[in-house]
Amino acid sequence: MQSADFDLDMRLLSASAIALCAISLSIVWRVISSHRNNAFKEDIAVDDNWIIQRLNLPETFEFHRYRMKVREQEDMRRKGVVLMQKYLDVSTPLATINKSEGNVTLPPSSEQMSAHVPSFRHLNTEETQFLVLGLATKFDDIIPVLNDMRRWLSRTRTRLLILVTDKTCFVREREAVDKVYARAAELEIRVELFPYTVPEETDFTREWGFVDRLFSEAVNEPKAKWVGIIEEETFFVSLPQLMDTLTQFDHTKPLYLGQLSESWSRVTHEGMKACGGAGVFVSVPLLAAALGELDMCNAFEKGLNHVRWRDCIYNITDPRVRLTQVEGLNQLDFRGDLSGWYEAGHEKLLSLHHWKSRHSHPVPAAHMVTDIAGPDSFLERYIWPADRVILTNGYSIVKYPMGVPDIRTPELTMVEDGSTEKAPDWKEFHHSLGSTRPALEIGVEKVSWKFVNAWKDRKGNVRQFYVRYGAGDGEKASVIEIDWVA
Repeated sequence: MQSADFDLDMRLLSASAIALCAISLSIVWRVISSHRNNAFKEDIAVDDNWIIQRLNLPETFEFHRYRMKVREQEDMRRKGVVLMQKYLDVSTPLATINKSEGNVTLPPSSEQMSAHVPSFRHLNTEETQFLVLGLATKFDDIIPVLNDMRRWLSRTRTRLLILVTDKTCFVREREAVDKVYARAAELEIRVELFPYTVPEETDFTREWGFVDRLFSEAVNEPKAKWVGIIEEETFFVSLPQLMDTLTQFDHTKPLYLGQLSESWSRVTHEGMKACGGAGVFVSVPLLAAALGELDMCNAFEKGLNHVRWRDCIYNITDPRVRLTQVEGLNQLDFRGDLSGWYEAGHEKLLSLHHWKSRHSHPVPAAHMVTDIAGPDSFLERYIWPADRVILTNGYSIVKYPMGVPDIRTPELTMVEDGSTEKAPDWKEFHHSLGSTRPALEIGVEKVSWKFVNAWKDRKGNVRQFYVRYGAGDGEKASVIEIDWVA
């Protein structure tokens, strides 16, 4: 694999008083060559002992290992479930590993099976130049956010503009700002930082404070067609696929694109607004109209930033514009056990949100498999009917001892975000999930190995680790390794 070569030009912007305060360094590079399988050093496993230590496993555990040979198909589309021809025996371990024996080498898989995936080699980053993204966050959160976003933003042509909400000036922050730009350069992310010049006590709706900056940057980028408003935990599965979706809409018209909350209680309380974590997209003409009426828009409710976007668009910019819902954008306004959503089998998947706050799942590590199997393999379900086993790629491996349920409907394991103490009303998720089925009894009707982490080997193959830590009564912890190979 050949690493990307790029020319890095760090230059000061205008020497005006505002620019001097901001010290906004613009990072511009020209990517000469890159390959999506190029690994960052932190993605590569050192050895098996190093992996075992990071999986936080007990002294003794059972170990299974399977090898998935990726085979692209031109005529294949994301299905929600893929039928596998061989078997996946989760009952008989390949070995029992004892960490106390010292240097441990995990035994290789004796089984290889084919995993057919939709062709993805045609995807490229050229179209991503038509998108400018805006994010508002605190200064100390920027590098962690960039580290998470590298999975989908690195080596694309999309610019990320960051409004730093706890800094009104960068003059005394030069060294810290330089570190942010240096890390962005390492990750090959095009980023620009701007201080928050509107006092928080008069405007605490964060990204609204730089709508003018977004517009000016968009019009200064002659190829920009769309501006996206995102949040810290926004995670796009594939920017090229997102752009394929956006190009289905006429960017020369005033358009407001996004998705509602999955929670009907939130929709009835907050109205028909696009949720920022899932991604809000506005065409440049609509953003221009908002900028022209900025003073009037500022008079709207200050409590929820995306409510103000909606109110400004609906009431001020153009009364004919309404939210256009985009399938595949997901806010994930749930709490509790989200396996019902992750394991639902998504035929279109563009974004996820709240994966670090309202629930916890290592989405960036889970997403690593897309480097070798393409974006449509992420959270795709692979079923072995004879074994009654389903792999939800990057989330879980589940054995159904009493038979595989009707997987056409999601399992209702999660609760509504604002009502975590009780089960949701049966209609709560109808508009977003459709019909659901009751949650299964854990350990009886459903035995799960949850995705914990993934790394690449020196050849670029992806090693995924799914773990069941044991349920007491002498049950050993169990690890299933799935190796994805080109």
